[in-house]
Amino acid sequence: MYIISQGAVRRIEDAIEYRYSNEIAAAPTWHQRFVGVEKPTGDTQTLDFREPNVKMYRLGPQGSGMIFDPAIHKQMKFRAEPVGNGFEIFRRQMAKREAVGIKDAGDWAAEAANVAGYYGVRGAMSVLHSGLGANPTILSFDGLPMFSKVHPIGGGSDDTYANEHNGMDFTPLNLAAGWTYIAGLRHGGDAPRRLHKDGLIVALPITKKLRGTQTLNAESLTDVFNVQAAAANTIKNEFGFQPPIIEPEFDAFPDVWFLLVPVGGTALDSGIVIVEDEPFSINSYTHLDNITLAEKESLQYQQKAWIGFVAGKPYYVHRFHKTGAQDAWMTAILAAQ
Repeated sequence: MYIISQGAVRRIEDAIEYRYSNEIAAAPTWHQRFVGVEKPTGDTQTLDFREPNVKMYRLGPQGSGMIFDPAIHKQMKFRAEPVGNGFEIFRRQMAKREAVGIKDAGDWAAEAANVAGYYGVRGAMSVLHSGLGANPTILSFDGLPMFSKVHPIGGGSDDTYANEHNGMDFTPLNLAAGWTYIAGLRHGGDAPRRLHKDGLIVALPITKKLRGTQTLNAESLTDVFNVQAAAANTIKNEFGFQPPIIEPEFDAFPDVWFLLVPVGGTALDSGIVIVEDEPFSINSYTHLDNITLAEKESLQYQQKAWIGFVAGKPYYVHRFHKTGAQDAWMTAILAAQ
């Protein structure tokens, strides 16, 4: 009679580890350029976003009238949920053809790694497409939808900013206008946010791959002010964009494109946050002795994680639509170019 032994477990789990690690290494990583990963500690169920509001004051005669800046924090509830999948391998299955059982375990591990490695992309896209089509609207820490035209600047200011822009097809002029708007954003302390300092990221559907690649990478373009002769590509040479993200995940809404700010100094300095309470992992039986293993009729391998996705700082993510009436702030920027 076939019994499950430590040797059999090692062979099964070697196959799982080898196939899993290979597939995880091949997982897409482009979302990590603009998505922060927060690993909460303790039992807290909130994310704490600090909003800049530091100002410079005149201190009066002899500098004795010191004014102290308040610390302004916005907190938002998060919900990390358990997700996972599993594979069960039976003693009778191993008894008939052990090699087939080990191969099945390895095949499952490769597929499990594929869905785990892709889970971050799925979550990021759910936030980027918030409120579009049948996608539910996700709220940001200011209580407004993630994408809005009236986000409060914060601090002591009553001004607002937008991260949703209509009437903006993907063209060199509109790209320059979007960059200009983001570069000009200020915070509640009335100082520049400098969101463009490390280079913004253009995200496009693959239907715009040719147009996007030409706009961002070509050495010369037909002059954007309707002069027919080709001219040096100012977009490439002067605006400092990072390499674009052009992926099929954006094809669901082909008339929508994004300008994204790279992740900053902390995970919460990002437009989207993955809350990773527990990362993906698969259990093991290598710690069990032969007597315990001999009593088992099956081994149940489970891949689990506690993970969630929330809106980060809205000014880190800007969504542009070809459709709709162009907003006044973009009309003004385009008229001034």
